[in-house]
Amino acid sequence: MSKQIYEQNRMLYDFKKSSSVKLVPTDLQTIPFDDQTYNFGDTMTATFTTGEYFLCPQKTYVSVSIKVGGDDSGLLKLNFGRGSIANLWNSIKIYTKSGTQVSNVQNIDLWTKNRQTMTKDEFWKLSVGHIQGYRSDPATEYIFNINTGIGGTEELQFKIKLSELHPFFKGTEDKLLPPEIIDNLRIELDTNAFNKVFTQGETASPIVSAVISKSEIQMALVKVNDESLDVVSDIAIKQGLKWSYSDVFITTRQVATDENNVNVNIDKACSYAKNIVSFLRNTDDNTLSTDSYSYPQVQSNRWNYRIHNTLYPYKRQVFETADSYSSAIDAYDWEFGTNLKYTDFVSHNNNYVTNLKTDDHILHSGEYLNSNKRVEFQFEKATLPNAKFLHSCLEYVKVLSVDGVNSRCDD
Repeated sequence: MSKQIYEQNRMLYDFKKSSSVKLVPTDLQTIPFDDQTYNFGDTMTATFTTGEYFLCPQKTYVSVSIKVGGDDSGLLKLNFGRGSIANLWNSIKIYTKSGTQVSNVQNIDLWTKNRQTMTKDEFWKLSVGHIQGYRSDPATEYIFNINTGIGGTEELQFKIKLSELHPFFKGTEDKLLPPEIIDNLRIELDTNAFNKVFTQGETASPIVSAVISKSEIQMALVKVNDESLDVVSDIAIKQGLKWSYSDVFITTRQVATDENNVNVNIDKACSYAKNIVSFLRNTDDNTLSTDSYSYPQVQSNRWNYRIHNTLYPYKRQVFETADSYSSAIDAYDWEFGTNLKYTDFVSHNNNYVTNLKTDDHILHSGEYLNSNKRVEFQFEKATLPNAKFLHSCLEYVKVLSVDGVNSRCDD
């Protein structure tokens, strides 16, 4: 039976933790983006360089400054709404030094907002999240709140941890990124239009200028002891290094007001599917007068998930918000701790979650084996006042293999 299971699956992932090593922290190294000034809607690009050092993604930040100006007619009030500086980027592409594409995620801003809402507690939002741009009351705590008649412009700096920018940098076990993985790694960040990044207060004056400047990556480099570095280098030279990480596959479709029975197929072949998050969004949430990251709750709804494979046909029905909330806790409790309060989930998130990781896998001696090929679900709802966008975010595991010359990714 064991041999048959292995043959029916595309890949075996080893999640055993590596042995610890002694570390010596070093100073930060700042890597500027290719251009220092970007307009909203541009593509920001940067290339990492690390040499012989490991990189700590938890202490590495992407830092940007945003300067906005009004027309001198009164107060200028802007905020990220329920989001943060993560609103700035619509998509992210990551490439290794050999040109292999590690990830290409569209609508990464929507997924980041949902993931952080589910996994971060209030203390995080008041500390690290505050630097990222979160505010306790986004309806009144404006980030830009200036008199446009005096000076006319204001510039503020925001930072987001590299591990929060994309789950590739975090990896599956919060390890340091080896030099062979991070060396000459390249990222491309497509920025959103200004009217999606910010929410404008009702009494705010019109925007006349907005620019992104002082863009840089503040890398926290770590040097391991000589023996450990030799071991890692030998492995990299002889057989290559493997870096397992999560990637995100997001599908979007428009749901009509009277389209009350919707079938959604996420046709993404992957060896290890972790979870799927679904949510609705208003089709007009791209203007300064609304919050692009406020997702409406759907009344009289029923979400029926079905995971298709030959080994474990499984069906889960999510009917009430409490059902989805318990699924969210199951999906993230093992890694982050249960930080999401039920009131926050209902008021600010309105996600519908199913946990594929615990429902469809084989666990044996520290190794996870998954045969998931496709996820589909049926969405039943009552008639809505207007059309909605339905976003479905599948999180799954990939493995990057890197040697001295080439790189390859396995889903």
